[in-house]
Amino acid sequence: MTRSHPVGDSGRPYALLAEHLLSLRRAARLTQRGLAEAASVSRGAVQRAESGTTAPSLPVISAYVRACRSDADDLAQAKDLRNRGRAAARNRLGALNAPSPAHIRTRADLAAALASVYEWAGAPSPREFRPFISATTAWRIANRKSLPATTATLIHFLNVCGSDLQERGSYVLAYVRLRASRR
Repeated sequence: MTRSHPVGDSGRPYALLAEHLLSLRRAARLTQRGLAEAASVSRGAVQRAESGTTAPSLPVISAYVRACRSDADDLAQAKDLRNRGRAAARNRLGALNAPSPAHIRTRADLAAALASVYEWAGAPSPREFRPFISATTAWRIANRKSLPATTATLIHFLNVCGSDLQERGSYVLAYVRLRASRR
């Protein structure tokens, strides 16, 4: 039997995800072994997902939720909780000191804001930005080494990071303001 950890434990950045997955498994009335068989993953993968100490991969999360016969909302919530856990585990948000889109005045402000969006998204792999943005370009934007070269690149970066339409619009306005001020 696995040991239960309190949700607020600082050594468990994925505690909320673990609680969510555990509640899905219990609602489906599955044991860890039964879930592992239904999801075609190892029992160890199920145990790690429910431990809250490491991030399960997206395919494991998808298989887990599917095996529990849960819906798309539960999958979306699990992915969001994974991203929050990754942001907490990486612990880079506080150092960015990023302004909101309405307060972006300089290229450094925009770079910090985009890095913050990237961190809040759980730091997606640079490969996830392909084919519209190369992995290198995505890495450079996420690490404040460069800004998107075009508005389309900015929009794609924000899409991959899960920004909603209103937030994307705010960033595009800030980007256009900066480009106009450079001329």
